[in-house]
Amino acid sequence: MRAGIIMLHCLLIIAGILYILLNISTLMHTIDMMYAIIYITTNARMYVYWQCKAMK
Repeated sequence: MRAGIIMLHCLLIIAGILYILLNISTLMHTIDMMYAIIYITTNARMYVYWQCKAMK
């Protein structure tokens, strides 16, 4: 019985760690996506700005 309880605790700890790791990876992915979106929009704005400047 005692061994079963210890096993259960170990499984819970492992599950918790895996859950945290998965959340961190998705969080990092979300941050990467946000950076990519910001980068693209900034570049697009600069591109449009320079195009307009070149037109004048």
